[in-house]
Amino acid sequence: MQKIFRIGQIVPSSNTTMETEIPAMLLARQQVRPERFTFHSSRMRMKKVVKEELAAMDAESDRCALELSDARVDVLGYACLVAIMAMGHGYHRVSEKRLQAHTAANGA
Repeated sequence: MQKIFRIGQIVPSSNTTMETEIPAMLLARQQVRPERFTFHSSRMRMKKVVKEELAAMDAESDRCALELSDARVDVLGYACLVAIMAMGHGYHRVSEKRLQAHTAANGA
């Protein structure tokens, strides 16, 4: 039986590219490799790219990670590097630990 990998992605609500480009890339890969993928996303609210909205949006990533862990995704991506960078040097480590803790607490 062939393994199907579930890809989860946390996306800003104003982003209109990731949910089309990533599945297209995965589909193209399936033409040459045997693995199969499904793509699942959860959105963080953001209208303007300003520090305050980026911080508020990042706080929503906890909810998004929890939602995606309900789907038992195999991997989780955060599709807003700007939000992570706006929070300061090394924040990616803080975010990763926090999101991992939320998903682990949900049994994922």
